[in-house]
Parts: sequence; C-alpha cells; structure tokens
Amino acid sequence: MVQNGKLMDLQQRVSVGITSVTDLIWPPSCPLCNDSPPAVTGNSTEFCSCCAAALSESEALARLACRRCGVPPPQASTSPENSDSLAYVETLESKKEAHSRTPHVKIRSASAANGSESSVHARTGKHPNQSFWAPPAKCLHCHNQNFTFKTILPLWLYRDRVRAAVLAAKHAHQTALGAALGRRLGTRVLEVQGRSCEFDLVTFVPSHFTRQFARGGNGNQVIAEEVGRTLGVECRKPLKITRRIRKQAWLGDQARIGNVSGAFSLKKSYAWGRVSRLTGKRILLIDDVMTTGATANEISRVLLAAGAHDVCLAVVARAIRS
Repeated sequence: MVQNGKLMDLQQRVSVGITSVTDLIWPPSCPLCNDSPPAVTGNSTEFCSCCAAALSESEALARLACRRCGVPPPQASTSPENSDSLAYVETLESKKEAHSRTPHVKIRSASAANGSESSVHARTGKHPNQSFWAPPAKCLHCHNQNFTFKTILPLWLYRDRVRAAVLAAKHAHQTALGAALGRRLGTRVLEVQGRSCEFDLVTFVPSHFTRQFARGGNGNQVIAEEVGRTLGVECRKPLKITRRIRKQAWLGDQARIGNVSGAFSLKKSYAWGRVSRLTGKRILLIDDVMTTGATANEISRVLLAAGAHDVCLAVVARAIRS
C-alpha cells in the first residue's frame, strides 16, 4: 500500500511537471477562439474573457427556463439580445409576481403549494427544492407535451457563439473545447443540486460509427465524461445505436420522432450475455443541444424500460424556435 501511494505521488508529480513544460512550449489558449489566452478571473478560467462573455450571454435566461422542457418564460425568450442582465432577470421576476393574480398563474401557484412547481431564484438560478427529482410543473410551452425524462437543465441557449461552440465540439480535433463545455455543464449541475450529487450514472447520446468516423469521435462522450468527473460519478455507455439515423436538424417534429424510434438499445456483455445493470439507477443523460426532445425521449424510454429509476437531462444548449 505504501509503495502504491508513493508510485501515485510520483506519477502525479511527473504529470504536473510535464504539464508545466508543455505550457511553456505551447502556452494555453482559449479552446473556442484558439487565439487569446484563458481568462484568470470570472466564471471561467478556460475561455478568454471575450468568449466567456459571449457564451454566458444567455445564461441568465437559461436559469429561468422551465425545468420540464428547458424553455425560458415568454417574456424572456422574446426579449432583446442584451436583456439577459441581472437587472432584467430581476425585472422578470417582479413581473411574474405582479401577474400572479391572473387565473392561469393562480393554477400554477396552487400546484406550487403542492410541491410541483419550482420557481427560480434570479441570482443563483436555484429552485426552492434543488433536487432534480422534484416533479416540475408544465409551462405554457410544454403543457401539451409528454417527456419520458423527468427534468432538463440547459446551460445556455442555442444561438450566436454558443451555436458555434456546440457545432465545433462535435469534431475530434476540438476535444479541449468539448471538455471545457462539459466542465461548465457539470459545475452548473452541482450548483443546482447544492454541491451534493444525486446521480448514480452519467451517460450520453450514442452516435453511429459512420458519423463517429466522419467526425473523428463522439463529442457528446467528451462532454459527458467531463460532467462525470466534475460530479464524481461514473460515466458509462450502456446504450448502442442500432442503425444509422438522419440528422434531426433536417427534419420536422413528427419526422424526428420516427427517425429515432427504435434506434437505440442496451449493450450486452460479451462475456455473460447480460444487459447493462441499470435497475434502480438515477441517470443523468448528457446531450450537446436539445430542440424537440425526440432523441432524449427515446433514449430515456429505453433506459427506463431497462429498470432505471429516473432519467434527467442536462444539455449545453437549448434551441428555442422563433
């Protein structure tokens, strides 16, 4: 045991030394613009100040998003681009309180009394019940939609610099970018949970081998692995994709559902011929972007059918249709 401890200590020192020498030869740069050095203050120490500000532009709106569908309130999502400052968010909160006398909000207030509504604190983005497992109420956007995953946590909205970052992170040569996005997303999950992780397993949306070959890998896996490291939870791939599917971005809502229907299944152990053990597991599913939720719905359905207790979704970006 002592020898193993000494060996681990030596390995750590060697790793730190190699990293220091590497930084001297190749100074670290922003993983998004690959130009400016990383910022040393603020929310991120990995992105440069310019990119960090651009990426975080929609973060305040994302914090107000519905925990069931990930869409911000109508007042927020239709507001001007520069209106997601703290002052604007606080104005939204005061407006919501002012409109609490309307019949629709009275219904939502009643559900809140029963614990099914989770209002967001403007400064922290936290809910009164921080648990991912508290059943969220439906909002105006998702009142007629059904999701198999329990809740969703979006980090940002899918637009401008965030869109560029998500698209770039899909490719293997942007591993550093994907890892940085994963760390930011994992930190956000911990913030909502109050620094205590509630998940048993982190997983991600699998990709067909032909698409992985074209891109050099699966960007979602890189993001999910960093989320798992941040949470201190194992990241595994219990699912496989059974056939090639068309890109969801090219399809309409109904076509998206049919495109992924039956496209995912559990991986089997070659040694024992048994499926992955998921019974009773609370699973955090990671994806880079969500638009309609068709893919996340299908994967959650398969995981729940395999015995998972619950599935929650965390995404780098939530796409909002105009």
